[in-house]
Amino acid sequence: MACAYAFLYRNDEEPQTKEIEDFISKNGIEEAIKHYCELDINEKDDNTIYQLVLNHYKNITKDNPIGE
Repeated sequence: MACAYAFLYRNDEEPQTKEIEDFISKNGIEEAIKHYCELDINEKDDNTIYQLVLNHYKNITKDNPIGE
């Protein structure tokens, strides 16, 4: 869950947060998770982590209709 919240963190004094925000805007959260968490979703354990982070992110941002 902490990883999902990290993708939502914003601080104008930290350029890395702007970089991540821009990456998400251009590529989507799915690609951002794979990129910044360095996950290979073809690997079972990495895919599990990917799915957990993505589901938490969607629940936090209310984008997941299953989480309603």
